Amino acid sequence: MSKEVKSRESRDLRLKREEVNQNPTVKNSGKIKMVDIKDIFIMIIMSLVFFGVAVFGLGSREVPATAWNPAKAGESFVVDFEKERNIAGVYLYFGMQEGEDNKSYNGVYNLEYADHEGSFKSFTTVQKRKLYGWQYVVPQNMEAVKTKRMKITVESPGGMMHEMVFMEEDYSKPVKEFKVVESKLEKEDLGAVTNLFDEQSTLKNPAYPAQNMYFDEIWHARTAYEYIHGLEPAEKTHPPLGKLMISIGIGMFGMNPFGWRIAGVLFGALMIPLMYLFGKKIFKKRFYAFCTAFLMMFDFMLFVQSRIGTVDVFMVFFILAMYYCIYDFYQKKSYEVGIKNTLQPLFLTGIFLGLGVSCKWISAFGAVGIILLIILAKYHELRDYYAAKAGYNLGKGYIGSISQMIQKSKKVNQEMVIKKYPWVQNYMQSNVKKTVLGILLFLIVLPSIIYFLSYIPILLKYESGFKGFFESQSYMLGYHAGTSEVHQFSSPWWSWPFMTTPLGLTSRGDIPYGKALSIVDMGNPLIWWVGIIAVIATVFLVIKKGDKRMMPIITAFAFLYIPWAFVPRVIFIYHFFACVPFMILCIVYIIKQLCDKIPSARKGVYGYLAAIFLLFILFYPIISGTMVDKSYIDTYLRWFKDSWIFYMG
Repeated sequence: MSKEVKSRESRDLRLKREEVNQNPTVKNSGKIKMVDIKDIFIMIIMSLVFFGVAVFGLGSREVPATAWNPAKAGESFVVDFEKERNIAGVYLYFGMQEGEDNKSYNGVYNLEYADHEGSFKSFTTVQKRKLYGWQYVVPQNMEAVKTKRMKITVESPGGMMHEMVFMEEDYSKPVKEFKVVESKLEKEDLGAVTNLFDEQSTLKNPAYPAQNMYFDEIWHARTAYEYIHGLEPAEKTHPPLGKLMISIGIGMFGMNPFGWRIAGVLFGALMIPLMYLFGKKIFKKRFYAFCTAFLMMFDFMLFVQSRIGTVDVFMVFFILAMYYCIYDFYQKKSYEVGIKNTLQPLFLTGIFLGLGVSCKWISAFGAVGIILLIILAKYHELRDYYAAKAGYNLGKGYIGSISQMIQKSKKVNQEMVIKKYPWVQNYMQSNVKKTVLGILLFLIVLPSIIYFLSYIPILLKYESGFKGFFESQSYMLGYHAGTSEVHQFSSPWWSWPFMTTPLGLTSRGDIPYGKALSIVDMGNPLIWWVGIIAVIATVFLVIKKGDKRMMPIITAFAFLYIPWAFVPRVIFIYHFFACVPFMILCIVYIIKQLCDKIPSARKGVYGYLAAIFLLFILFYPIISGTMVDKSYIDTYLRWFKDSWIFYMG
């Protein structure tokens, strides 16, 4: 054998190995190789890094546990400081009553201070506004008062007061020496007044989100707690599954910020390997899979939504998972891989669809896109079927409509067609009928069953069976059809990718002068603004090249985004969250197109990824709730002074 032949064989063998390593559809020992040990290692490391960063400062587990719940108006007690104090304000921590009768959540309390003559004068009136968070109140005239005693009187009972901390001089110095005297209480009270002063050490950084509920946590996390204790839920505007998931964290770690947020962080971390697998499935190579996961990992919105006790991160995970599954159905042809291998992804799609809709109805937008992809996939199969019957060679192209091919097939010897394409004989009776049955069972019946089952834990506790279930659906429909209130941070659907109005989730004023503390929900500018161009370019290339790989991605993006143009209720930028993974896939698609044409462009990609990471670090304070100087935010982060509002004052 000549050296030239050996060299050619060696080169062919090397190319074959590269193809196997890079292409997950290449068969290895009779099995489809999707990922290898390197992929698994990369996914684990990336998930752990995201989880570690997201869980840092997530929330405290040290919150007040004991409480006092007055039974009647007029109850009172007096706190004696033993010597004159300069009281600047009071921190209070409110919770909820564990029991069946929990209709009243808002308590009102009058706080009074004793003047030099011992007469009590009004300090302020406290109405419970925060739940499971520190509420700070100051004197009516905003100036500290000198007093030896303070009196607390119940004006309207309701809910649980867990802790009360008196602050001397400013909100950084708590009064430590005092005692309760002259109490006028009822036997029916739940808990003792002394419970308000037995966990003073839990007041650490009261302004930080780590110790407080913020944004829709006051509804979703609260409702998760109510599910656990069999209370009537305060939030009924979304199905229960997402809140049931939050309740698992609460059940494991307690009713504290860490407990009601940890489930979201876990699902956020799981979204990283799911994006990696999606990138590997579409683009075949490890580098592009890494890029896909990296962009998701350092997008601001995934980080923010994973760290708040609301349901959106669960919904987006399930939407991404159902498109990951339907992608296989769309790409595979049942006559090539067998009908079972196309029904399996359809079954998994139905499971994730049911789970997604059970978190939020928005998942149904994506379901419409799923149906369109199924129709397109079956249409292409039917064209192949009638083309084969008409005598065309599949894979080499054919012309004419289906009706024209049907007419031509009447002139073709069908025995020869079946001999050449055996699958044609039973295609209509087997593949088509089974697919239709699969659609009915897996995309209608199965999701409906999952959706109803998500209500079972709730219906068993406080609803009246089927009647309660249908009443909940009617209530949700009415809410989403009629909510049109104005909100400072609401924004039109078309503006979301441009980030004209980031959503301020929380901002505190009870912090040192010149400082700012807030959490802002927005995207990474280098992902979202580049993503606008990438989506448009992807649509153009799909149409021009007929690139079937990206059709499910642009379909998902379109059906998760465009319907918001017709939603009458108030909407916010975080409703774009479900579109972000598919926008990222479009970015990576364009990156691959550039690298295929210009190999040296990969160096630019590394620079792009590095810039995304640096922006994450730059914006970290306002996406994590870290207190920084206002000058830092104004100088480096508020790129648009009029519309990017990142803190109070």
